[in-house]
Amino acid sequence: MRKMKGSEPVTEVSDLYDRWLKFADEWRLELSISSGVWLDPHEPDDVIVPLDCTIHLNKFEDDMPGRSVNAGTITAYLIPDHHSGFSKFSILDAHSSDLAEFLELFDEYRLSDALRDQFEFFGSQLLILDRARISRRFRGVGLGLVAVKRLAESFVDTGLIAYKPFPLQYTNNGDQPGYAKALRKIERYWARLGAEPVAAAPHLWALGVECGLLSIEQMLRPQIPKTHIQHHLGQLEGRPN
Repeated sequence: MRKMKGSEPVTEVSDLYDRWLKFADEWRLELSISSGVWLDPHEPDDVIVPLDCTIHLNKFEDDMPGRSVNAGTITAYLIPDHHSGFSKFSILDAHSSDLAEFLELFDEYRLSDALRDQFEFFGSQLLILDRARISRRFRGVGLGLVAVKRLAESFVDTGLIAYKPFPLQYTNNGDQPGYAKALRKIERYWARLGAEPVAAAPHLWALGVECGLLSIEQMLRPQIPKTHIQHHLGQLEGRPN
């Protein structure tokens, strides 16, 4: 799969937004993105645009930048609207069995009508979030959420963002003790983006981008007005560990 694997601890903190404000007052966030695009794709997976991101933090003292610190990484894949005549099946399946899991989101050449009804979007651009790793020193302030939000805003303004939650400390089969509890925490954390389970494939989560992403305050404050994100967080709260 492409699992949205997370390493930032998920704690029930009502002051997460306040922690972020204090953090952002001390550090300046930069997202360095490495990518490449084939000008004339010959193979199906040439269509995919890989996005390898590094989160850099720079602490300012006396209005002067200090040494840059590597705070984490994000890996994502952009599947553009145009596909050079290749079907989405051939594009995703040719890349890896992991990406092939997201074929459940598609009709042959476009994101399915059922998805469009659920998430209210129009384009066929898809951003697959693979994984996010945050250095232990910088966890607990919402940095992963803010960095993913910035990445998404930079590359998609139509279509869908999708991921599959999975805790990094477990293997793919998820049979180990504590897996269900860890998965639930990962689901709750990344649900703050505004995502919800795909009705036809609930192991995948998604959100449409046409109406805009949630603000940082909406993501990090649990007291924001009740929307679909609160609804699904409430559902997750009632699930067994």
